[in-house]
Amino acid sequence: MDLSVVLIILILVILGFVVIFKKPDSNDNIGSDTNSGEGSPSKNESSFSSILPSSSTSASGGSSGEGSSLLNQLSMINARSFPALSKNQLPNKTPAFFGRKDAILEVMGRSWENGGPICLYGEKGAGKTSLAIELAHQLAPKYPDAQFYIDLKGVGDKPLHVNKAMGQVLRAFFPKEPIPSDPAELVQQYETTLKGKRVLMLVENATKPSQIKRLMVGKSVLIIFTAENKFSIPGSYSKPVKELFPDEAELLLFFLASNTKRWATEIIELCGYSPMAIALTGSYIKANPDLSVETLIRELREERRLLKPEGDADSEDDKNKKEIIDRNVDPVFNIVFRDMRKETAR
Repeated sequence: MDLSVVLIILILVILGFVVIFKKPDSNDNIGSDTNSGEGSPSKNESSFSSILPSSSTSASGGSSGEGSSLLNQLSMINARSFPALSKNQLPNKTPAFFGRKDAILEVMGRSWENGGPICLYGEKGAGKTSLAIELAHQLAPKYPDAQFYIDLKGVGDKPLHVNKAMGQVLRAFFPKEPIPSDPAELVQQYETTLKGKRVLMLVENATKPSQIKRLMVGKSVLIIFTAENKFSIPGSYSKPVKELFPDEAELLLFFLASNTKRWATEIIELCGYSPMAIALTGSYIKANPDLSVETLIRELREERRLLKPEGDADSEDDKNKKEIIDRNVDPVFNIVFRDMRKETAR
């Protein structure tokens, strides 16, 4: 074989390996932390992947410690990977999505009326992400030019700057062109690019109104965003996301763990009707068929007692603290995390 041909083949092989094993750039995977080097999920982690929203926790600031760390790890498992240059970036729907019909009809009706941003706000584990994703998918046909997913990462260690969010949008439209480094030029190109286009943006974990205001570009661009608190933005519509109704909570629990009907009322009460707490509890039961549900209920009661004694009401100052312990979600996190550590130690 001719030497030049051999050299060409070798070069192509080397380039192939470089592409295959190249570590993904975090800026090239908008809203996805799936390949962040966490390693393969364990048996128990895998059981939660089908029901967790992609990134529903960053905004909370959450409670510190192992429980919150577990929340972040589990949330990343179901993050959808999509091409960095794709204009269709909506995360997959959450399979275990129940209820919220009235909220969906209400929000969709308002979206036609004013065209302003839609704010879904509520506490950790309330189901903001799942509802936002469901709404985005139902509204997507009306915004055919592009659907973007942007995670501003809340008050975490590495929040996403709005300029980077704009750059991610521009990269999808102009994959071969450099993103302007000058902030003024960046904003101008962002607004010029989106003006008149029918674009939907699903923005998670916003912490201040200015972030959303900077992303707004006329009524043809619909922004659905999640936050812990209600934002005052002219022309926006805000919808509080609260706990599930009892019948919705039971449907969610039965969908994940059909053997819990006998204890359903007590389980969902211990979970505070929180979708995330119920989803984790149901998945944990399903992943452990030999588990005694009565024992789990006792453990949930004890965890709630340890986190905050009954009758110890929150002061107004406590209610405003980001680090306040979540009595609905954290008990099951602690139980699952403890079990995972036991499995790892074996």
